[in-house]
Amino acid sequence: MVENLRIYGRLCKAFTLCALLLVIFSGCDLIDPVLPAVAPPGPTITPIPTATVDPSGRFNAFLSPSFGVALRHPPNWIVNESDVLKIASNADLLTRTRLDDSGALLEIEIAPELLIESDDLAGPLRDHVIDAGDYKIIEESDNVLISGQPSAIVTALVNDELGREITTIFALVKNNKAGILVRGKTADPINNEHLLRGMIGTLIVSKLEPTPAPPTLTPRPPGAAGTNLGEVGEDGEAAETGSMAVPAGLLQFEASNGQFSLGYPSDWQVTDNGDAVVFASTTELLLDNKFETGASILIFSQTLSTPEEPDPVQMLDDFILQFGIFDALEMIVPPRPVVLGGQQAATAQYDVVFQRYPVVVDYYVVVKGQRVVIMVNLITATDYEALKPVTDGMASSLTVNE
Repeated sequence: MVENLRIYGRLCKAFTLCALLLVIFSGCDLIDPVLPAVAPPGPTITPIPTATVDPSGRFNAFLSPSFGVALRHPPNWIVNESDVLKIASNADLLTRTRLDDSGALLEIEIAPELLIESDDLAGPLRDHVIDAGDYKIIEESDNVLISGQPSAIVTALVNDELGREITTIFALVKNNKAGILVRGKTADPINNEHLLRGMIGTLIVSKLEPTPAPPTLTPRPPGAAGTNLGEVGEDGEAAETGSMAVPAGLLQFEASNGQFSLGYPSDWQVTDNGDAVVFASTTELLLDNKFETGASILIFSQTLSTPEEPDPVQMLDDFILQFGIFDALEMIVPPRPVVLGGQQAATAQYDVVFQRYPVVVDYYVVVKGQRVVIMVNLITATDYEALKPVTDGMASSLTVNE
């Protein structure tokens, strides 16, 4: 129990820190740090170097729901989404058919299934480059990991119509059954190749699987909330376009501070010390933090004094970046806007190792006015399929009280 309180105390401190950061920087453009570059699967593979772009060495985060990809790019680069996702060092490169002498361009498209049939991507990518035209391969294709995902990279040269030598970095990245094909091009590799490789090193393919059907419990008591989880709309705004079913039989819980309520299964345990609320599927998990089986949910709330309603995605991104108690952390779904029961929200998912146990963590931030509620759902890997619908249902029933 002492260990529990220590961890919950650290969470509370982290939440307060994020709140203070939001107040301090509410008038500024927060720039996210560079994600780790390519982590090689073996000592014979050369990793992509960490990118450095400006004196602060920081990239902006970008998420494209239509392409199912997230990445980070230099803050002054321009993004355009059409048939091909383009990220360019200047706006003119988005429409030109050739590069200028000093610019660089990253192009991303959804990979054909033939290229990502297996995790051995080096051969298919090399064949693709050879078939693409008059490219001279200068770095042989090899299998690597990008953000923990099976990937391959090839570097090649080609002469443009003016006879200039263009350096092109091809990358193939997959996650489960989804994949993307990347081309990073520049006529000035000395100044731009490290930027292109740094951007490629942050790529995350995140095509989401549909939420499984929730289990059937006992009839829900009167007053239990049921809400929807919306995906990101085509315009980049959160839209309540999808639904995340609330399991039947949830009991209604009201926080002691009156700031939020939600439903929870009648056989779960709950504690509320005023600063944090903790739900656990078993008494043992509530007491000892041994994540062999079950799930635990930690919820924190706070009222901010910012002049405008906080951005839930930025709030969640700051919280995750500033706080971590896990032995290992791997992003599965980056922070993205959603709608929970008509409330502006954000969510993200990570695979973690917590005290040597593999755990899936679903983060949620729900904002209503100046009130912010953060929900951290920890599900053991062994019970993920069984308990994920339940924890999703609890998240979808969360209601913030102004």
